[in-house]
Amino acid sequence: SSSSTSSSSKHSNGTGPGQKLQVPTLNGNLLLGDVSEEEWRRIDKKVNKYPGERTFTAIGPGSDATFPDSVVKAVEEVMGPALSVNQRPSSQGAWVSVKVAVVVQGPDQVMAIFASIKKIAAVKW
Repeated sequence: SSSSTSSSSKHSNGTGPGQKLQVPTLNGNLLLGDVSEEEWRRIDKKVNKYPGERTFTAIGPGSDATFPDSVVKAVEEVMGPALSVNQRPSSQGAWVSVKVAVVVQGPDQVMAIFASIKKIAAVKW
């Protein structure tokens, strides 16, 4: 399964039922607009199996040499060591894509990773 970064946050970090979370992709499929955490969890339950490998992708400025490590650190603070880490600069070098794969045990860990990545100011997507 594959997932991209989002502007979501974990329920215990101040996001209550009914508050909107930005969830750009879910299991590799683009979702348009905001969805509530409740709706995200309903969809997640239908399309994802746990435990399972998930890849989280963050895009940031290619000029920020610390960006890739900050993404890895954000994921590993929640999950421990990553299974794999890949980074790829854009064709002009303006952006860098960082992909971090981990095994998640459930949707709460997915939400916690999203919240951790969201804290990185340089994340553009």
